[in-house]
Amino acid sequence: MCIIEFINNMSKLLKNSYSKITAVSTVVPKRKILNNHFRYFDDQKALEKSFKMVGVNQRFWSDKTTTAADLCCKAAKDIFKNTLHDEAEIDAVIFITQSPNYQMPATVFEIHKVLGLNESALCLDVNLGCSGYVYGLFLSNSLISMGLSKVLLLAGETPSKFLDKNDTGTSILFGDGGSASIIEKTSEYRESSYRFKSRGSGFETISIPSGIHKSIKGLENKKTLSMHGPDVFNFTIKEIPKFIKEHIDSVQNEIQDYDYILLHQANLFMLKHIYKKAGVSEGQRLTNIDKYGNTSSATLPLLLTDKKIVLDKAKKFMLVGFGVGLSWGIADVILDEGVYLNHFGE
Repeated sequence: MCIIEFINNMSKLLKNSYSKITAVSTVVPKRKILNNHFRYFDDQKALEKSFKMVGVNQRFWSDKTTTAADLCCKAAKDIFKNTLHDEAEIDAVIFITQSPNYQMPATVFEIHKVLGLNESALCLDVNLGCSGYVYGLFLSNSLISMGLSKVLLLAGETPSKFLDKNDTGTSILFGDGGSASIIEKTSEYRESSYRFKSRGSGFETISIPSGIHKSIKGLENKKTLSMHGPDVFNFTIKEIPKFIKEHIDSVQNEIQDYDYILLHQANLFMLKHIYKKAGVSEGQRLTNIDKYGNTSSATLPLLLTDKKIVLDKAKKFMLVGFGVGLSWGIADVILDEGVYLNHFGE
């Protein structure tokens, strides 16, 4: 059953019961890019300052032929190989990415072929970035509330393919990664809650300006990632701590009620600010932007599969995604002891 509550006409609290995450697998490409890769930039002193602020020591970039779909399929096959989950059981597959293989058809249909899923499986491509994993969990749970039993959620990105390698604001920050998660129906009551916000007036803030049929004025020929750093920074430090507090108040929780508060890995300086402003303790925090960079929709599953997370009992997580759109969202989920969490690829 899904419940929607209106909170001060600002954002909606959405609740879902009787479904849970039972597996998460993540993968990154083999090619590791260390910070010394960027020695070609002239101002190395400014670059070192940037490295310190964003907190990235390395990132992984795919080769010319490996796509986000390839990475996600690899993660899905890991789940099918090493758990009791089977391809024939998948009722729906959702692919979250802004790095599709084609303009048409939706890449998810090629994924359907590669994984050998049933013809009865519902297929969705969703063009979302930094908030994408939270949206994907919500969509998966919504499908289960309508009668499906098992959903395969794929979230991955290969921003290295559309980075301007001469732009220090983006080239040093982003990495590639893919993920697969299984969300399935359960007979036990298991509540999860969600909250979302969007600000379309900021759609130009993070973009590839040269579009298919329309381009952003003044940047018509720019086919690489464009990010207006100050706007992203100001939006994040102002809105995200407030958003977390709004959510906690609406679900009548305390910040201490969560075992982990996991944030989209956007920028280390911003992550520290959000954690401090929201009153998150050191034990509830986890960052790995230093190892993978900003992998867009894959950052949250990469955190979930981090070996620092130990599921010796059921634990409560708050997952917070924010960025391109502008779009931001929160998911409260419980992960049981024994959930399959695996990362591979380095």
